[in-house]
Amino acid sequence: MKQPSLFGELDLEEQSYVNKLLAVILIISFIRILALGASELNFHGDEAQYWSWSQVLDWGYYTKPPMIAWIIYSTTSVLGNAEWAARISSPLLHGGTSFFCALVADRLYGKDAAFWTGITFLTIPAVSFSSCIISTDVPLLFFWSLSLYLLITTLQERSFIYSVLLGAAIGFGLLSKYAMAYFFICIFISCIAFKDYRWFLKSWNLLISISIAIIILIPNIIWNMDQGWVTVTHVGDNVNLKGQLFNLQQLASFLGEQFGVFGPILFCVLIFFIILLFCFYFIIERSDCKKGGLVIMFYTSHFRYCDSAIIPIQSQR
Repeated sequence: MKQPSLFGELDLEEQSYVNKLLAVILIISFIRILALGASELNFHGDEAQYWSWSQVLDWGYYTKPPMIAWIIYSTTSVLGNAEWAARISSPLLHGGTSFFCALVADRLYGKDAAFWTGITFLTIPAVSFSSCIISTDVPLLFFWSLSLYLLITTLQERSFIYSVLLGAAIGFGLLSKYAMAYFFICIFISCIAFKDYRWFLKSWNLLISISIAIIILIPNIIWNMDQGWVTVTHVGDNVNLKGQLFNLQQLASFLGEQFGVFGPILFCVLIFFIILLFCFYFIIERSDCKKGGLVIMFYTSHFRYCDSAIIPIQSQR
């Protein structure tokens, strides 16, 4: 027996896993919110800057798009200008990200992978730490995972409405952090690499998604024009394209940071299954490898943001 839901029809067994996952997410999020309320940790530099932006709402700011200021304003206007009130959106958004990671796994590999994917993301060290502060990475991860779920649903169902929702999710992600633009790059590379998805590049669905994302971003673009492209210039300075693009020392440092992000066990498992999936993909044609390759394409592009917890879980199936 199946029951209708926002995410399609769920049978009773699938509904049970969703309920269990939501219960775990709510419990962990509640504990983290209590910890925020008890914490005496003051704002660090970036947090103080984001809070000051929230006092004067605008369509953009010197170093970041406006979403972080809007989020802080929405929570502090209700709960007051305390540190915990400014940070409370972090555990809530991480809970949402965990849920959409689970939905991605459910779409590709079923309910067992979905439940443990959600739990894994929610409990990795970086997410636990990030739940104690407010940063632009938190809403970015939320909209990235939502966009990935909507993209996979669009690819599977060729749905107009999911294409519209995908464009909106990407647009709000761009208003969170410009790194969301990498999502478009991942779309093009993955659709070229996996022939089952190439239809999307020639479809109205992609055009609709891109158009809606751009429409949502237009006010921020206009703000940047009025400010002499100050944010774009800042992002360009951070990217430093004129510098050395490949540096083995930086690579070693980056991998060391990821070791801390995931924890030692999960990091080793992640690397192992990434290598395994690529080996299987190039040696034999398997649908599971294609699914795994698609997810790797999107999650490793944001490796440093710890959103690839989904991969080692579902690769075992």
